[in-house]
Amino acid sequence: MPLIGTLTSGVSAVRTFSKGLEVIGSNIANVNTTAYKSSSATYGDTFSNTLRAATATDSAVQIGTGVQVAGISTNFTQGPLVATGNNNDLGISGRGYFVVQDATGNQFATRDGSFHFDTGGYLKNVQGYNVLNDMGQPVQVSGLKKTYDATGVHDGYEPAPYSELASVSIGSDGTITAYATDGTSVLYGRTYDLADTSVPPAPDPVLDPANPAVNPTRSIGVMSVSDESRLMRQANNLYNFSATGSTVADNMEVPGVNGTGKIQTGVLEQSNVDLTDQFSNLITTQRSFQAGSRLITVSDSVLEDIVNLKRS
Repeated sequence: MPLIGTLTSGVSAVRTFSKGLEVIGSNIANVNTTAYKSSSATYGDTFSNTLRAATATDSAVQIGTGVQVAGISTNFTQGPLVATGNNNDLGISGRGYFVVQDATGNQFATRDGSFHFDTGGYLKNVQGYNVLNDMGQPVQVSGLKKTYDATGVHDGYEPAPYSELASVSIGSDGTITAYATDGTSVLYGRTYDLADTSVPPAPDPVLDPANPAVNPTRSIGVMSVSDESRLMRQANNLYNFSATGSTVADNMEVPGVNGTGKIQTGVLEQSNVDLTDQFSNLITTQRSFQAGSRLITVSDSVLEDIVNLKRS
């Protein structure tokens, strides 16, 4: 019966626009989530019933059977970078993702730079996952202390506990400068010869050439992702990037290299949700849902009238 098709179309509209409301609701709920990327639903018609096929002289006669969710896309444009006052908070100005690794070796991409150094000097995210450097290794910073031979002559440096550091700063290229409690500073992210006291070619105003050190870690890495649409959302602002074709081995870069963005310290990327757009979409999607509901009630009313014809 044709009216059954009308009822089915109404049901498909209610189901489909319920999904649309879920997408909008998630966007609004995450308006204050760090580095959250908004999503939007697109809709498409379902298979049509063909009453007459198209010919050389006549057009086709077809009736649609409803609506469906054609896709849900993510808007990966950068959100605003807002100062936090915490120097360990990092934001990427431009393209790319930090990569973090859990205790079992699983790696995830993220734009959320809410990081901190633990007591061992490892840079971690809020879940306790290690942040990786440009070589795909966990970022770790330790202090350096002078060593002397039996005659009292200074013969180099050896690692000291992270607790002996007074502070740590991170540059826009991901290099880390550690300041010791005695006021000396060491630049991590570069490799120097202990016998060489000349300033290295990479400009960095906080380098202390009198205290060169062998690099125990490199700069914080930023991974380029060529096809962001294949990123799979995980909880806690993380993405599974296994389907993108990007790998840590091939796509991890020093910040600012090969199209990746530079790092800003003391900032976090905010959500890119536009509440004005979301509330506008909420109104139109709600109206579409109501129209689908109305189609169901009208179809039910007509079916009831048909049933009552026999009673007349």
